[in-house]
Amino acid sequence: MVTSENITEQWAVAKPAVHSRGGLVATNHYEASEIGAEVLRAGGNAVDAAVATGFAMAVTYPPAGNLCCGRFMMNHVANGHEGLATASP
Repeated sequence: MVTSENITEQWAVAKPAVHSRGGLVATNHYEASEIGAEVLRAGGNAVDAAVATGFAMAVTYPPAGNLCCGRFMMNHVANGHEGLATASP
């Protein structure tokens, strides 16, 4: 519950359960999530899906999906000897 001097709001958030065997993509817009999931189904990796999802978010929810700023990613390669950490301002 959010309360201020003049406003009281009750928020109820209900999202459907998601099940996955090969990866998961979560955004605030179902179409952007589906685009990222489709990349995974087609054999892409998590970075491929993240890039596709970012482009989709630029269309479906522009305030969260700009392509230049506020991104952070850590990637661990399966062989255990490589890693990547990136951030943008």
